[in-house]
Amino acid sequence: MIGPTRADIMHALEELSQQHPNWRFGQLVVNVSVWAREWGPVEFWDLEDTAFLHAIQTHLEQQRNLNNQTSTTIHSSSNSPSAGHP
Repeated sequence: MIGPTRADIMHALEELSQQHPNWRFGQLVVNVSVWAREWGPVEFWDLEDTAFLHAIQTHLEQQRNLNNQTSTTIHSSSNSPSAGHP
C-alpha cells in the first residue's frame, strides 16, 4: 500500500501528463525535479515527496491561471467592437 502523498503524486503526474502529452515520462519527472529546486538546492535523489508534489501542484495551478487569463482575454476581445466599426 502506498502512502497518501505518493498517491497524490501519481494523480498529479497523470494531470501533468495530460497537460503535456508530448513529454515522455522521464521528461515529466526531470522537469518536476527542476521546478522543485526553486525551494532549495537539493539534488534529484534528495528530493522529498512533498516538495515533488508541491512543484507539480504549483505548475498545474500556474497553467490553470494562465489558461483562465487567456480564455478571459479571448472572450473579452471577441465581444469588443472591431476597429473602424461603430
